[in-house]
Amino acid sequence: MYQRGDRVVVEGFGGRRAVLRVWEDRGRGLCLSSEAGYQRALAGDEGAPLVGYPRRDIKGYADAMSESSTEQPQPAERSPIAPQG
Repeated sequence: MYQRGDRVVVEGFGGRRAVLRVWEDRGRGLCLSSEAGYQRALAGDEGAPLVGYPRRDIKGYADAMSESSTEQPQPAERSPIAPQG
């Protein structure tokens, strides 16, 4: 089980990897956010952007991946389909 605040590597559309923060582990998937969104959620912002990812797209803890791989995941970017604001 992942814990709130863990940094994980996710594989998104097109195989692109990103590092996101765990907000909630829901068993079959995780509720994740960028660092900025995570900080907003911690501060109580109910509008903070949280996105669900299926467990199969979670590639592991970010710290473990950076130690064992030469391919460095990139920080998450804003999604072009996510609401801006």
